[in-house]
Amino acid sequence: MKKYLPFYFVFAYAFGQAPNEVYLDINQVKAFITNDATNFYKATNGNNWNYQGYEVPKGSGKKCDFANCLWIAGRDANNNLKVAGQRYGGVQLDFWPGPLDSNGNSPLNGMPYFINKRFKVNKTTIDSFKLAWQIGTIQNGSYAIPNSISMWPGNNPLYQTEILAPFFDFNNDGIYAPNLGDYPLIKGDQAIFAVYNDKANLKTASAGPAMGLEIRRLSYAYYCDNLAPNLEVVNYTTFHEYTIINKNNLAYDSLFVGMFFDSNIGNQHDDYIGCDVQNEVAYHYNADSIDETIGNTSGYQSQTPIYACKLLRTASNDGLDSDGDNLVDELDEKSIREMRGFIYYLSAPSISVPNMAEPISANEYYNYLNNKFRNGTPLIYGRSGFPVIGGSNVPSQYCFPGLSDPQNLGTNYNISGPGPIDPTGSSLLINGGWTESNNGGANPLPSGMKYPILNTRITNLPVGGSRQLKVALIFTPNPQSKNFAALLPQAEQDWKTITTLYETNSLSNNCGTPVNLKAIEKNKNPFKLYPNPSQEQVFITGLKKGKQTIFVKVYDIHGNLVKTHTETTTEDFIQLELKNLDTGLYFVKINNEKMLKLIKTDF
Repeated sequence: MKKYLPFYFVFAYAFGQAPNEVYLDINQVKAFITNDATNFYKATNGNNWNYQGYEVPKGSGKKCDFANCLWIAGRDANNNLKVAGQRYGGVQLDFWPGPLDSNGNSPLNGMPYFINKRFKVNKTTIDSFKLAWQIGTIQNGSYAIPNSISMWPGNNPLYQTEILAPFFDFNNDGIYAPNLGDYPLIKGDQAIFAVYNDKANLKTASAGPAMGLEIRRLSYAYYCDNLAPNLEVVNYTTFHEYTIINKNNLAYDSLFVGMFFDSNIGNQHDDYIGCDVQNEVAYHYNADSIDETIGNTSGYQSQTPIYACKLLRTASNDGLDSDGDNLVDELDEKSIREMRGFIYYLSAPSISVPNMAEPISANEYYNYLNNKFRNGTPLIYGRSGFPVIGGSNVPSQYCFPGLSDPQNLGTNYNISGPGPIDPTGSSLLINGGWTESNNGGANPLPSGMKYPILNTRITNLPVGGSRQLKVALIFTPNPQSKNFAALLPQAEQDWKTITTLYETNSLSNNCGTPVNLKAIEKNKNPFKLYPNPSQEQVFITGLKKGKQTIFVKVYDIHGNLVKTHTETTTEDFIQLELKNLDTGLYFVKINNEKMLKLIKTDF
């Protein structure tokens, strides 16, 4: 049940847009980006929702996501549980706009600095700026630096020596100065940066003490009007990267991080939820064949889509010992799974099971982040996920996984295939595994108004340390009016496509070029380049152990051979120096067999 929440602040927006109306809208998505933790929604006038939302396709008036927000919990060195997790904001806040200072405080109390500011910039604007610098029109004053570049928050205004939003630092002085050649570093063809914290005021959502966290969010998207058909999903996807920084004076052990969703496929009253354990995805879809228009909410009618949140792996790039072997960010950490659980709560006050209701205390937020219901009851496999008297009640990490968990990771290997759920043991989950419509009970679950939480791997968070969470929001359209079962294979392929392009750094190199994804997948093994993009050197990994001689040739985008390297080694990797190569795209040929793509950067 939506609450009617007041909206408090109105300030001028630096980029010529109306206050509070900043959109990520470069491709087929028009996503309203907020200045605090809850994305995609806008509450106004106290009694009404001005639903900005997540519109796909752009211009259709149809929306598939109402709101989402990070939930975070952890225990400090004194074993105190602390939580930061709001749902819609308004009168229930755990986060406020703005950064923290070097002492972990928010003396501006969230305003006026950063109120109503999300810092939006297009790649084309940055490219024009870079060209202007190269030809000298910035230096001679004949080029007017755009607001989106001049207002980029490169430094923390509360802590000037700290870099806030990433930027290219032309003179390496640590101070963002576009008139001296500095410019924003972004991903995608359009990006929006926001920063918020959980310490500016008293929390009214989780009602707990502040964690002292600063969260930096970069939302970005790619667009091309000439994509190969197998890559069109790029135009229906947005990316959101969160950096969680501990500016408290105590470390956090066992940090729990999850994403709360209120995703509505058009008409929210006929939706189902599910997850794909293997692909690390949570998704929404329509429970029946028609998504009706209700009131001012436009339905997708017979073209009901699948809307998903895909977790992108970050364990090899978070500055933490993610696998507990006393090494930080080594290559094998990249294989660590991000998805740890998937659970949901029901809308109040219409629910009949109070312990499945929305959280209202720190402990209740923590329980949902730990794949338990409001009162600490663990999620179980089958039916609604809530235990039933006389049922098998096998604990599960994931609700409604269908057949996506053949290894039974969610049940700790306790169920071999679909298992008995009915109290008599006579009802089996068959033909599709555990879903809302196929749940082991006599009837499908009622559709609509479920609020899922997608939980990620647990880490520690030292003082001054950071943790990253990266997600792709992927929309699979349904122009042929397929039912859910018929559309799901296409959605699964879309998830895999985005994963492959992301992990091979290929998202920005596909415009007008039909890409053979199977070839990309093939080229991922056995050799890999790390890191990529790279600066002064790159590691070539995936070599067989034992004495061997490796031959490397590097070509520029015109096919010119620009570097050769020969090395005899007994290790499973070698290091390739890049110092003498200009910034740009290169291709690396290894042992006259594998051709890999390499991006050389100057920052």
